[in-house]
Amino acid sequence: MRHLRWLLLVASVTLLPPAATAQQTPADSAQVLLDAARLLEREGNARLAREILRHVAERYPGTPAALAAQQQSRALPDAPAAGLSRTGFFIYNTLYGGWLGVAIPAAFGADGPEAYGAGLLIGAPLGFFASRAYAKSRNLTDGQAGTIDFGSFWGTWQGVGWRAVFDIGDTQTCDLDYCYSGTSDKAPWAAGVIGGLTGLGVGLLVAKKPISAGASTMAFNSALWGTWYGIAIGVLAGLEDDNLLSSALIGGNLGLLFAIPTSRAWHPTTARVRIATAAGLAGGLAGAGITLLASVDDDKAAVAIISAGTTIGLIASAALGKNRQGNGEESALWDPALINVKDGVRLGLPMPTPTVIPVKRAKGRATVPGLRISLLNAEF
Repeated sequence: MRHLRWLLLVASVTLLPPAATAQQTPADSAQVLLDAARLLEREGNARLAREILRHVAERYPGTPAALAAQQQSRALPDAPAAGLSRTGFFIYNTLYGGWLGVAIPAAFGADGPEAYGAGLLIGAPLGFFASRAYAKSRNLTDGQAGTIDFGSFWGTWQGVGWRAVFDIGDTQTCDLDYCYSGTSDKAPWAAGVIGGLTGLGVGLLVAKKPISAGASTMAFNSALWGTWYGIAIGVLAGLEDDNLLSSALIGGNLGLLFAIPTSRAWHPTTARVRIATAAGLAGGLAGAGITLLASVDDDKAAVAIISAGTTIGLIASAALGKNRQGNGEESALWDPALINVKDGVRLGLPMPTPTVIPVKRAKGRATVPGLRISLLNAEF
């Protein structure tokens, strides 16, 4: 109830008829809403404050209050994780706890099924209850939850990968003039456990600071794209086996490091990052299609074409969204048309909308369902 007066204030500023607001300029209305958002932030309601700031930025563009609202919105802490995001955090850590329940006995060379059964029985519930208690005690946000999940995932991959590169735990036996290597059954599991728990610890430390959901998503996606480019560069350089695996591991870490300053400068939303990834995948699939149509047999040429496609897709997606304003997921997803004219000209990603299409039939004119894509949207 304590925020009801501000909701009524927002409604009155937004919905009053023109006659009632004839004496009030758009700048005045925007400033009133901005003041309300600031008070809500001081009272601890960041979610409602963010919604009002977004409304000011979108409804009153060009006013001083709108510019201030955009800056203040970026500085607001993320709202606590809820709904699917919170559930996803629990599900991931339940599965990770179950994985540890299997991996730890395997790292110690357990033979019987009893050890693995006990590991699953203990690990999965422990992962669920531990993540639930941590999220409740820390008032965890989406960005912080994603960072913790990514830490254990990335640490596991790095541990397993670098163990394979350096043959840690493998044995070498020589008999007269002949030597052969034996792969350890325990070492890969142990490396995965150690790497994952180390990554989890790093993620918990990093998540003590405010992290936006967009920054967390960008770190994850950039690490994956870095891994892909590491593989591509390795193939083009003629690397094989452990050298190629090293290139993939290094590329992923470089992609992760690249994401840190980029997310601070770009302030990406989760939707914008996912659209960029989707565009990169689309470009890569287009490149794969070209290699099939052209019957490219050379592996290096095929990888080069696919890499060029992913690069074009990523760059094109970044160019489409570079001039977007606001932090809302909706504003990051679609533009009204392919070409948008409003305070300049920018390319956009138009949303297909259902429509009816008139057609000629033998019995006269009729309509059929279809989709409409706007090519031009202009406001003067």
